[in-house]
Amino acid sequence: MAYGEVIPAFLLAPLRRLRRTRFGAELEDFLILLVNVAFSPLYLLSLVTPRRPNRIAFGHSNGSYAGNPKYVFAHVAANVPELEVAWVSPNAALVETLRAEGYRAYRKMSPAGLWYCLTAAVYVFAGRASDVNFWTSGGALHVNLWHGVGLKGLGFHSNTAENRRLFHPSSLYRRLVKPWLHHAPDRFLSTAPLMTDHFCKAFRIDPARCWELGYPRSDTAFLPPETLRARLVAEDPRAKAILDRFARFRRVVLYMPTFRDSHRDVLVDAGFDYARLDRAMAARDTLFVVKLHPWSHSAFPAEGTYANLWFAKNTDDLYPVMPFTDVLVTDYSSVYYDYLLLGKPVALFVFDIAQYLAEDRDLVLDFDTYSPGPRATSFDELLDVLDVESLSLPPEQAAMRRTFWGDYAGGATEAVAAELKKLTSARRPAG
Repeated sequence: MAYGEVIPAFLLAPLRRLRRTRFGAELEDFLILLVNVAFSPLYLLSLVTPRRPNRIAFGHSNGSYAGNPKYVFAHVAANVPELEVAWVSPNAALVETLRAEGYRAYRKMSPAGLWYCLTAAVYVFAGRASDVNFWTSGGALHVNLWHGVGLKGLGFHSNTAENRRLFHPSSLYRRLVKPWLHHAPDRFLSTAPLMTDHFCKAFRIDPARCWELGYPRSDTAFLPPETLRARLVAEDPRAKAILDRFARFRRVVLYMPTFRDSHRDVLVDAGFDYARLDRAMAARDTLFVVKLHPWSHSAFPAEGTYANLWFAKNTDDLYPVMPFTDVLVTDYSSVYYDYLLLGKPVALFVFDIAQYLAEDRDLVLDFDTYSPGPRATSFDELLDVLDVESLSLPPEQAAMRRTFWGDYAGGATEAVAAELKKLTSARRPAG
């Protein structure tokens, strides 16, 4: 349960602006605690509610339909009739859209949604049980499919001031503010031993709870291009528009920077000169695609201002169309490792690495060792990196693919679905 779901909308904007101050953070914590107190009877009820072994509730952060849960949900709904699945979200428009597409979906706080969550034996999410509904999750098994591999400190395996405050609280009050952070998942989706070790430290779980299967959202990286194109066009009209846009250029460069906890404007800080960038891309018949993290904010130029630049919406899911791009530009984002699955090169634009490590996140693995490849530390250097006929995959990046993904070569969606079947079967009474 996010406090934003029960606090009037006209109060949310000033609260979110205040969040960046010490007073605002304390006020936000207090409001969350009040919501927690109000819903704690529901959590106690969820501990004793009888649950249906084959019923699974899916969800994603911010009420969106995305990530690893999205792909597993769609596959199970279409191909595993013995499992009953529903998507749970506070977003009424999304719920209606999914229902129109033939899926079972519920508003999180509707009577039907609460009942489904109270009786679901398994919760599947990509962050915390609050992606579905923490207050109804007491007696359910929690399956965390997570949302990225990489170097960043997470949870208990992080030394940032914010993570110390959240995961190593100095008082019971602090622990009660966000209790979902301290609930260890029953199963966790990983990709390789290196990541399993990291996730186990971050979530304080035993390695036996981890499924090293790869990521469902990355399965499309292994499909033949024409097969993937046909599927995307059939399933999503917006995907067709994106692919048609890509097809007008000889090369597509995708820029996906990570989120800054300090809420800095990435494009401003990076010194982007859109006119220069547009001219440089035109000289190479290249489309430069900017896709910010869903939590990031920046003022984009009006659509069509620059013929060789496209600013995707923060909510756009570009993972399915990544195979139709040629080069990724990123920084400290886990998308670096996702893109390596395509066998295509990644360029690093790390204009603020010292500031990022000081103000935003810590890294639990050495950046230079585990993020090889061409680098730029300024906008001018970025133009130089991209001003070549073609970039090729460096051998050291190919080595990182195996380090972070092991033998994964697709099929994670089906593998996770099979594990969910085993999990629900174990909860069913014999006979």
